[in-house]
Amino acid sequence: MPSRRVSVVALFAVLATSSSTSAVTLTDPTEFRTAEERTVVPLRGGGTLALGSHTTVRVYENRPYNFNRIEIVAGSAVLLSRTSAPVVACGTEARLSSGGVFRFDVLDPERIDGTQRCRIRVYEGAASTPGASVTYVLRDGQQMIMNRRAGDMIPVDSLNVSILDQFDRWAREQIR
Repeated sequence: MPSRRVSVVALFAVLATSSSTSAVTLTDPTEFRTAEERTVVPLRGGGTLALGSHTTVRVYENRPYNFNRIEIVAGSAVLLSRTSAPVVACGTEARLSSGGVFRFDVLDPERIDGTQRCRIRVYEGAASTPGASVTYVLRDGQQMIMNRRAGDMIPVDSLNVSILDQFDRWAREQIR
């Protein structure tokens, strides 16, 4: 089934004015794109996704489960998982804990084969992502570059969670 492209500003206005987000019917998956603006998208199970400028994501309902599956195609996104535990595809797949704050940044493609590379930062909570033979588990204050081609050779680096850029600060103001 082809995805439906939606104007983020128009869709968000509908969600914000409706008494229940269940009244809004979206084609699965729904693609959200931003240009210069930023926006916030509510997720199933109590999560929120903040999209930076020039960002493209696809949100899948993932029924019958009580969480969304999110594919980050371009740009940057901050995800707050309250009571849900979303699955995010960006370079590889990451399973996120509930009650966490995560940032995803799509990077330049791998030079050798053009595969997607994506940085995941865990500010609060935990995330797991598969390597070739091991599963990486990231906790508060850790980050890594997710890429299928790297196998088990991906370093997990420390992250100073108190250093936030302008998008991180804006996202937290919107989603808290």
